[in-house]
Amino acid sequence: MTGAVARDALPAGLVLAAAAALLWSGHATLLGIAAAVVAAVAGAAGGEALAGSRLRLPAALLLALSPAGAGLLLGRLLDLLFARVPPPGPEVILAILDAPGTAGATFAVAAALVLLARRLPLLAPLPAALVVLVASLPLLPHRGGMIHRPRLVAELAWSRGLHPVLILAALGAAAGFLGLVALARGREMRHRARDFLLLVVLAGLLAFVLPSAGLLRVPPVDPLGLGGKGGSRGERGRDARARKELLPFRDRVDTSRANVPAAVVVFHDDVAPFDGIYRFRQAAFSSWNGRRLVRGLLPGLDRDLFPGLPGAGPLRRSPPPGEDLRERLATTVALLADHPLPPVLVDGIEIAPEDNPDPSLFRGAFRAVSSVLVRLDPSLILAEAGDPDWPADVRAAYLSVPEDPRYRQLATEILEGMPEGERRSPLLRAIAAGTWLEKNTLYSVRTKHAAAPDPTASFLFGDRVGYCVHLAHAAALLCRALGVPARVAAGYASPAENRGGGSALVLLAGDAHAWCEVYLAGAGWVPIDPSPPSLDPPTPAPDLDLQRLLGELARSRDQRLVREVPTPLRLPSIGVVGRWLAILLLAWFLAGHAAKTWRRLAPYLFPADPAGRLVYRATLDRLGEAGLGRRPGETREAHADRLAERIPSFRALTRLHLAAVLGTHPVDRPGALRLARRVRRELVRAVPRWRRLVGLLAPWSWRRTR
Repeated sequence: MTGAVARDALPAGLVLAAAAALLWSGHATLLGIAAAVVAAVAGAAGGEALAGSRLRLPAALLLALSPAGAGLLLGRLLDLLFARVPPPGPEVILAILDAPGTAGATFAVAAALVLLARRLPLLAPLPAALVVLVASLPLLPHRGGMIHRPRLVAELAWSRGLHPVLILAALGAAAGFLGLVALARGREMRHRARDFLLLVVLAGLLAFVLPSAGLLRVPPVDPLGLGGKGGSRGERGRDARARKELLPFRDRVDTSRANVPAAVVVFHDDVAPFDGIYRFRQAAFSSWNGRRLVRGLLPGLDRDLFPGLPGAGPLRRSPPPGEDLRERLATTVALLADHPLPPVLVDGIEIAPEDNPDPSLFRGAFRAVSSVLVRLDPSLILAEAGDPDWPADVRAAYLSVPEDPRYRQLATEILEGMPEGERRSPLLRAIAAGTWLEKNTLYSVRTKHAAAPDPTASFLFGDRVGYCVHLAHAAALLCRALGVPARVAAGYASPAENRGGGSALVLLAGDAHAWCEVYLAGAGWVPIDPSPPSLDPPTPAPDLDLQRLLGELARSRDQRLVREVPTPLRLPSIGVVGRWLAILLLAWFLAGHAAKTWRRLAPYLFPADPAGRLVYRATLDRLGEAGLGRRPGETREAHADRLAERIPSFRALTRLHLAAVLGTHPVDRPGALRLARRVRRELVRAVPRWRRLVGLLAPWSWRRTR
């Protein structure tokens, strides 16, 4: 192997060696990793030698891959050898047996990658792509707000007061640098310098923008459509209607990001709801619009809700009834994603703005005081349905039922199935409706009711397969048909056991939920939340490590784990960026064409051109547009000779120009213009129209003129 081959293979070899070390780390012994690093460099050199040989690609590729089999065979032979001789020790045996396999496989892959990259120009980025891929794989667990993974990076960062994103960005920049090194062979020095300069500029921008723009940006999560952007992909006829609805019915709910954290709640006391589920209500839907329940506009409806996030001061609501059944609980909610409405633990009586504990992580924070229903007293069995102080129109709104007679028929069947003595209790009637739904329906986020005029009726009197929005509507309408005021509430619901004994609770996108609430005098709004058997796989358990970490970050107002993070930079919107990019692109396009037009008109605007340079330059521009420009290192005479068969007049124009440049007589200007016109006509015949049109539209094609 010549020194030139080894020198050409060195950049790719070093990059592949780094990739091999990352890939085998944690899977092989130290000796195996060292053998793989050496094999990667040797494999790159072998691939370079095979690429320069006369072997056909299939034969060369087979030869490049052969060391993999040789490594496995050698490992097997050593295994048989150690079976016959006294072993030097289990650790030594493991290391020796591991080395041939890792070295052989690494050599084969490195040789094959370099061979393909050199023989096939389209595959030239393969080594660079491999190192970026290998560097990215260990970092994938960090996606979706998992800021405590990978643990090696996260623990190293948090222990030093840094956000893991900073280390991940540094690793990404290193991977990009190695990728450029892998592509360095065969490129001109100016191209290499330009690439490295671009990498430095991008790294500098990243270091400047990343801290000020925020280090954690959870992707938008709104599975229930509480932001008013409902409608699922593929629903063409219903898109406009769904986008106008809050809490829309959908035929399919995206659960791919169910484990993305949306908010973290810090509890200031240990209080648990009576049914063991923390519900964080954002909105309620009380008015029947002929198709579904919507937010009520009638004065007096849902007066316990908060209209939005607190501004400069606190927002207060009247305490719910039943003080002896409730306990007050203060919470701090730090939002990891934008929320159009505040998720407040029910029943919230006050929310106030809170300093953002860490602007690099959270979108905002607020403090809430809630009156939590911790028990249901037996006296509630005979409690009156509704609030005695409600006006008649408010009570009528909470009892409104669709005209479809099947709702009341089903309610009658449920009532008749109850013992005689329980039928007079509004609470027991509501519980009976929820129990019936649990026994007679199935849960699934894949349904087929969204297109129906009444999706709840399609669910309830059809296949009875739906998700929380269907169940909440069905429970609310059946309770109303049974004479119990009810509404649908939406927000997040998480079992108390998810706290894991700690004081923080992470609300995940998968915790988004809708449930039914009924109003009882002396208790207020009581949840009726049927949970039928599910056809879908179970949701993943919460990550307690992430929960503890986010809880600590939400508390650390005075001692932030991420130090010296400036105020978040207000980046321009996508629309503004798009407009500026369009303006810059138009300016770039017009500037190129302005220069191009000037070069075309210059031969006619400046008659004093003794050497015919302007005419010759304009002709070269036209040839370059058609893909017939002069190649690097090609002389003018050779260029003209190469095009002589297709553009014969160009040879005469070239000789005329060179005679004037190298001689003492000025060029025959009319003759030069006449030859230029003949070149244009010959170009029309020799080059397809589409190719000439593409070249004509290219604004900076004249930059390639030599």
